[in-house]
Amino acid sequence: MLKVLKESTIRLAGNWSAYKSFGWTINDLKIYEETMELQESLNVVNKSITYKTRRPTSKQLIKALLELFNYSRLKRAIKREVGKYGDAKIYCDLGYLFLNLEELLEAKKAFQRSIEIEQNANSYQGLGWVMLKLENKALSHIKLSASGIHSLPSYTNSYQSIGYASIGDKSNRSAKEAFYKSLKLKEDWECLQDLGLSYLQINQYGAAIDALKKSISLNNNWKTYYAYGMAHHKLKINGRSDQTISAYRKAVELNPHWRIYYDLGRTLEYTNQFEEAIIAYEQSIELTEKVPRSVYYHLGSVYCKTNQYSKAIKSLQKSNKIKENYRSFRELGWAFLELSDYKAAKVAFKKSIKMNKHWSAYRGLGNVMFKLGKYGKAKKALMKSARLEKAKNGIASCNLAWIFFNLKDYDAAIIEFKNSIDINQSSEAYRGLGSSLLKSKEYTKAKVALEKSLELKKNWKSYRDYGWSLFYLKDYDLAIEAFKNSISMNSNSSAQEGQERSCEELNKNDLNNQVD
Repeated sequence: MLKVLKESTIRLAGNWSAYKSFGWTINDLKIYEETMELQESLNVVNKSITYKTRRPTSKQLIKALLELFNYSRLKRAIKREVGKYGDAKIYCDLGYLFLNLEELLEAKKAFQRSIEIEQNANSYQGLGWVMLKLENKALSHIKLSASGIHSLPSYTNSYQSIGYASIGDKSNRSAKEAFYKSLKLKEDWECLQDLGLSYLQINQYGAAIDALKKSISLNNNWKTYYAYGMAHHKLKINGRSDQTISAYRKAVELNPHWRIYYDLGRTLEYTNQFEEAIIAYEQSIELTEKVPRSVYYHLGSVYCKTNQYSKAIKSLQKSNKIKENYRSFRELGWAFLELSDYKAAKVAFKKSIKMNKHWSAYRGLGNVMFKLGKYGKAKKALMKSARLEKAKNGIASCNLAWIFFNLKDYDAAIIEFKNSIDINQSSEAYRGLGSSLLKSKEYTKAKVALEKSLELKKNWKSYRDYGWSLFYLKDYDLAIEAFKNSISMNSNSSAQEGQERSCEELNKNDLNNQVD
């Protein structure tokens, strides 16, 4: 159709109306270069036509030039219109043109002239942005765009502009005053959504929640719910997760999108709702042909946390196939380790370490070496992990201490268990310390450490060693009780032996008392 219309226009070369019709057609099709050519041809065909009659084609030219960012030529075109047909709309257009060109004083004059002719929302809005840019240096780094949920504001979004007027050391009163005047002339749920997105962009999450909540009360929109969930998540305050999850669920109900399901999965994983997280991640995968690496990684990670190691391996391998990552290799290592595939685990941990020397990968490698009976290499890896771990959670120091314990270097084990406790007072670290002290025949100290271990977490091994510390301190009644607790949790020969020997010692004491 476009070809036929163009040929018809050429045949009617002297017909102004034909040029105009063809101009609007290609303009609507966003063929802006040809629009400008048609407008120039039109002017040549009939220069005698009055300005008001020709004005529609001037609009074509202005739109084409605006889309092509040809601001210098656009300025000449608009100024020509202002000179011949100066109304509020033309002055407003001129103001926005100067605003795009960063000619702020000229823009201010144009907007003020537009408002003098007729009070209108867009001119107040533009004036607000001029005042904001003139007075707030914090805006110098902001580039305006429109790209989805995280988009920065356009100049005509009043509520977003109010949010941006809050950037910097103090609120910009003159800018806000103009924006609020604009809002008196136009206001709806989309404006409230814009305000919420703006506050979200500048990390004012409480204000974002207030605006988005009001927008939701006026209209159910997936983008509003999604942003509302993000704002709650960003606050990172206990109790906010429920609101985040609820908002994300409502967003995917209105718009089943892979990214929203992914973020929902992340929040569910973070709050230890692993089965629900798996469902969310799987939905995310179903909704996109090109699955991001991170979705497979987090799905694999949750499979590991739920002891579904075979599924974890498949998912993590898919993640690495898209793009290799040290986290994916590290999780693969742990999955292979749990399945006793020590060779594959060793390869995975080494690849992870090659990409990023992370303490957890060294800890995994140390555990693999320990399982393979290579205690020297296990010790080396775990010492490296402990040094890298620093103030994380003390796990690497604890693992290293157990290496020393198995090598019967109890003094070194005691030091490392204490290092682990300094970082994180865990039941496992206290148990290890108590067991090491028991081996070193420091029974009173062993008893204290094992009591602390049991206080943090009941464990059959802690009860067993606690029983032996009491046995050697000749507190046989309490020793028998501890051994019984150990056996009730897990039948083990050491606790049974301890119980029998404690009973024998009590019987001996009874006989001695009878003789006396």
